[in-house]
Order: sequence, then C-alpha cells, then structure tokens
Amino acid sequence: MRQPVAALAALLLLPTPSFASGGLSCEIADRNLKFAAESGVTHGMGGPFINFKASAEILAEGTPEDFRKLTLDGDLVHHWLSGTDLNLSFYRERSNDQPHAYVDLVIETRQEEEGSYKGTYTLSVFIADAPADAENLRNFTGPITCFAE
Repeated sequence: MRQPVAALAALLLLPTPSFASGGLSCEIADRNLKFAAESGVTHGMGGPFINFKASAEILAEGTPEDFRKLTLDGDLVHHWLSGTDLNLSFYRERSNDQPHAYVDLVIETRQEEEGSYKGTYTLSVFIADAPADAENLRNFTGPITCFAE
C-alpha cells in the first residue's frame, strides 16, 4: 500500500509544463498610418493568437480609396512572439477587377522591459496603375509600441 501512495506522490511532485495565456496589443499613430491590433495569446502549444483583431487606416497621400481603411483580422500572414521578440506581418492584395495593388505591413519589435515592446513598422503600398508622376511602390516607416503578457 505504501508503494502506490509513494509513487503517486512522486508523480505529483515532478515538474510539468505549464501553459498560460495572456494578451497583446499594438498601436501606431503617425502621419502615414493609424494601426491597432489586439489578441489573446497562449504560451505553449505553438503560441497561437486567439480572437485576433487588427485594423489600419493608411493616411499617406496617394493611397487608393479601397486601401484607406482596412480590417486586417484575416491578413496576418506571420507572427512571432518568443523571448524578447514580437513581430507581425500582414499582407492584403486587391481582389476586385481593378489593376493589381497590395499593402504589406511588417512590424518588428523587441522587449524593452517586461511586457513592453518597442520597434518599427514598414508599410509598403504597391499600385500597378499609379499616376505618371507617382511611384508604383511606396514605403513608409515609423515607430510602434506593443504590450504583451
């Protein structure tokens, strides 16, 4: 009788992996871009994002009207929250019968203190039929702040 009880006690004392959940939020507000994202995050099991929501308002002059205000919930093509890094990558392509265009937003941050991430974003806007006096591909960069737990 003592052996099964001792074995059970030993099993309970063994280290086991712990899976916790938290959240993240990111924000950009400058003259070219307003952006907000938030999500639940699990730590473990591949670190999936839960109930991810993101939106962008591209303020840069010359941006096509259909790319001005975007809901990016389904356009997160890559994410990384590991160690001191929090990176997000979004891609949206025009899907109607207008000339080809896309928006590519890459966010790269590093943890400055526990839970606080700072970094930069790069926004690329490509317009196949840009006016003669404009470039087809325009890039914008700026600062971003994120929080994660």
